[in-house]
Amino acid sequence: ESFGKGGESPDQAGKGALLTHASGPFEGIVKVIADPRTTGRPHAYGFVDCDDTRQLFGRDVFLNHEQVCELEVGSKVRFDVEPNQRHGMPQAINLTRLS
Repeated sequence: ESFGKGGESPDQAGKGALLTHASGPFEGIVKVIADPRTTGRPHAYGFVDCDDTRQLFGRDVFLNHEQVCELEVGSKVRFDVEPNQRHGMPQAINLTRLS
């Protein structure tokens, strides 16, 4: 089951270097889902723990509120990565839940 592209593709000007070394799909485990009721943020969000993407980007991969609604901490997922629109940080796209 695929869901949650993660928003429209950003303008790649100035951000393309982030993905020049990425060759997904990647697999990882959802390690955090932040609930807006406890964070004070308007939407839920989460992060995927993946050794391969951490080596490439130096951080976990972001999940937006549309993606986390179908997941829970510990879910195994397959995904591709693109830079997010706000900060150019790695964000999951083409997300598929494996378990």
